[in-house]
Formats: sequence, C-alpha cells, structure tokens
Amino acid sequence: MPVESGVSMIHRQDNQSGLYNMGIPQIGMAGEFIIKPGWTLGPRSLPEYELVYFPKGSKTKYEVFDRTYLLNESCFIITRPSEEHLYIFDQTQPTRHLFIH
Repeated sequence: MPVESGVSMIHRQDNQSGLYNMGIPQIGMAGEFIIKPGWTLGPRSLPEYELVYFPKGSKTKYEVFDRTYLLNESCFIITRPSEEHLYIFDQTQPTRHLFIH
C-alpha cells in the first residue's frame, strides 16, 4: 500500500437536490495523502477535473501529453477530464499532496 498516512473525505453527488441537474460543479472525492518514496500513480485518466495541491516542492514528476514537469516547488496541478497522466513520486522522501475531483 503506497499511503503512509492519510485521511480521505468522500462526498457523492446529490442528484435529488437539483444541483446536479443545474450544472453546478460537484465534489466526487477529496483528501490528503502522504505517499511512500518511489511510488507511481498511473498512467490513468479520470472522467472529471482533478485539482491537486503539493504544499512542498520535491523530486516528484507529473507527466501529461508526453511532457514531464518536475514539481520542485509548491504547486497546483489541474488535470482535465479524460487526460491521461502519470505521477512519479520522489524516490528519496515521502510526498504529501491534497486533491479534489
């Protein structure tokens, strides 16, 4: 299991409130994880937008459209629906990130 520690909160879309039908963005999942060194997530694609926050720079890499980005500073990553992407987490230290999609 790649997660050293983490708390995840899940909120499912409420189809009965009418908000879903109005086109208002809904949260499918949100959480925080600390990933063990050297773990890889993907390649994968999601049916919705994903916003990921890395509060501290590391040697983690994000790959999308055959481009690789080194996340060596605090940053946000926005991935669009159906974009195939990959995270290669820092090989030497745990990596904390927060996400919502």
